[in-house]
Amino acid sequence: MEKLRFDTPIDRYHTDSVKFDFKKEYGKEEGVLPLWVADTDFAIPKEAADAIRKRAEHPLYGYSAGDASYYDSLREWMKTRHGYEIQNDWVINTPSVVFAMVIAIRKFTKEGEAVMIQTPVYGQFYKTVVNNHRELVEVPLLQDKAKENGYEMDFAKIEQLIVERNVKAFLLCNPHNPVGRVWTKQELTRLGDILIRHDVRIISDEIHMDLAYPGYKHIVFASLKEEFAKNTITCTAPTKVFNIAGLQQANIIISEKELRNQFRQEVHSTGYMEPNIFGMIASRECYAHGAEYVDELIRYVSKNVSYVTEFVKENMPKARVIKPEGMYLLWIDFSGYGYEKDELVRRIEHVAKLWLNDGEAFGVEGRGYMRINLATTLATVKEACERMLLI
Repeated sequence: MEKLRFDTPIDRYHTDSVKFDFKKEYGKEEGVLPLWVADTDFAIPKEAADAIRKRAEHPLYGYSAGDASYYDSLREWMKTRHGYEIQNDWVINTPSVVFAMVIAIRKFTKEGEAVMIQTPVYGQFYKTVVNNHRELVEVPLLQDKAKENGYEMDFAKIEQLIVERNVKAFLLCNPHNPVGRVWTKQELTRLGDILIRHDVRIISDEIHMDLAYPGYKHIVFASLKEEFAKNTITCTAPTKVFNIAGLQQANIIISEKELRNQFRQEVHSTGYMEPNIFGMIASRECYAHGAEYVDELIRYVSKNVSYVTEFVKENMPKARVIKPEGMYLLWIDFSGYGYEKDELVRRIEHVAKLWLNDGEAFGVEGRGYMRINLATTLATVKEACERMLLI
């Protein structure tokens, strides 16, 4: 495989990039440095790009489906990277993980029934629940600020509210976005035992599964116990790690046949039947040839994380970096500055001229925090750090 050079900047302007080309539509001024939405500024694996070009040369793009080679590549990836052995027929394609979460909520809960999330969490978790007229039950993560990443699950509160609110489904985020926890086997097992004991359906968002840092290991929730697998919809996608979100491809893994058939029926009821041909091609090549790419990506972003962490420690004593265990998204606590919420956002955007994610978008627990995307060149990270000094 060709040696990848993540240090090489790629101009993403005028490519219909949400991150770069829609500042005006998002109410941002020119000159802001965009480090928000969760895609990378890195070229996709060469094998995937070559395969897309080759297929694009054929002038017909009719209805298409993935053949055995696609599912074989996914199956081998899951086995070798995550120790999870799946079967080809367990996989259902959807255009995104969020789409799959909505499908699962609609199929396995009724309007007015309760769905639980752990906050702060990716904003779409809130929307998938409330926009589908389900009752949102929030359980804040516990946080020990004396630790580098002191976020933990509040198991007692989870079980208490499941009983009190008659919770029917649980949205698991693993690795947890935005706090960067990669949940351990012990944590996931304890959570799973609670959920199974109370017959709660598990919808597990594992889209960042391939981005665990050295010293940490992503555990596929459904792999822990057969009883967990039978009650879980595992939502995965190659889109984050390989930067192919625009090709709209997700792989939803459901081992229990009846559960899988019900989920597939609900997907078809939306009118979605065939996946994007280029999404299938790119995903297959990424899974088949992308191991070295991912390893190098993790090493590169790890260095970006280290740079920001040291910079903040040395130059911004009022701020605090939450050490990530996975993902290329960094959670930074700016509450030490004492700014009101609107003032912090104003200074980040209009003084430092950075386009980050406001922490409160992930829940009230995120007030005073910002999420920054470090899947970019080190030069860009250094520029972002210098701008942060201005807040």
